[in-house]
Amino acid sequence: MKQATPGPRPAWATQPRSQRSRPTTTPPAPKRPAAESAQSEWQRLNAELEQRDARLRAAASYVTDALYNGWADAVAQRAAKYVTQRTWWRIRSGWPRRRCDRLARLALRILEVKNQLHEATGSATAALTKLLGRSKIEGVFAAELAERIPLPLDTKLDTLARTIRITGIMLCVSAGRSLRQCACFCDLAEAEGQEQAKGLLLSAADRYWADHYQPPSG
Repeated sequence: MKQATPGPRPAWATQPRSQRSRPTTTPPAPKRPAAESAQSEWQRLNAELEQRDARLRAAASYVTDALYNGWADAVAQRAAKYVTQRTWWRIRSGWPRRRCDRLARLALRILEVKNQLHEATGSATAALTKLLGRSKIEGVFAAELAERIPLPLDTKLDTLARTIRITGIMLCVSAGRSLRQCACFCDLAEAEGQEQAKGLLLSAADRYWADHYQPPSG
């Protein structure tokens, strides 16, 4: 049987082994040390905090200049009409900073429930019922307000969160606290922007309640 004649050898195969070039490979990128990576993350977070602090300082200065003497009393006079006298008295009693912090956390939780509405309506409704049905005065206050908001549920929750934050700001202003130290103001300014926050706070002493709530009974 006739054997096949081998074809010509490639040029590289005719070179001595010592002269053959080895295939080049890209070396893997060196891994960053864990300490360096952690430091970089800390620097990023620190920069974000500094930017937020600068925004809030500017917003607090901007809005404080717009709040006239008697603003807090005007807001309180209107808000008191939309909850029971006992609830309003309890909301206004106690340490303003602690009350404001609790109201701020409640407003955030209400907005979290709102975000769940499009995922699982049943569980979101149950969460809201549990949130507003608890015995703490902040939840009682929010539940009484919610009963007077004639809006679709998702819009109602936005309005409710804003009202709770406005109430916390009113408590801080009444106590002479800086807006920069007010948790409710910081959350409102970050969520709405300083111009919108200013408009909401000024409206809270005027048309806000009539525009968003059913008229109080009696």
